[in-house]
Amino acid sequence: LDIMFTSWGESSGLFGFLAPTKEPQTGNASSQSTTSSSSATAAPQSPSASDATSSKAINPITGLTFDQELILEGQKQRETQALAANAFTKYQRALYHHKAQQCHYDCCIVGVHDDDGEVPYYTIQYELRQNEEDNSREWMEKQTTRDRLQHVPWNQEQTIALLKKYKKL
Repeated sequence: LDIMFTSWGESSGLFGFLAPTKEPQTGNASSQSTTSSSSATAAPQSPSASDATSSKAINPITGLTFDQELILEGQKQRETQALAANAFTKYQRALYHHKAQQCHYDCCIVGVHDDDGEVPYYTIQYELRQNEEDNSREWMEKQTTRDRLQHVPWNQEQTIALLKKYKKL
């Protein structure tokens, strides 16, 4: 991670701005050429600078970029921590128990709220039904408590689909 930020600082010229290197100046003509060359030397293209652009390269195994894989790994870590605390995290998949209909819906946690400081409540979204005629979907968003939610096993493909739906990947 340090290498990525170092190469970004070098390639963006930030290090040249924050800690410029002094070059000898002799006369007006050479000072103009030194000024133009100093901007070129402020951001040298090192091999590590190309590593920053490799974060956009797609991993052939997962089909994700390096940045997307970091987001996915962070989501998995947050979900693991939430499971250990018997809670949920944002963009986590879960099962919602609808008491009135006595059924369960696959849902996504789209918000975690801790207004009273002790017991969090959750904003969830789930697909209510799919219209067979035009293939449109009706989504329901509601707030609920922990007692109506169940954890589901980690599924990378479904989590990727959710994160893409909510524009996180």
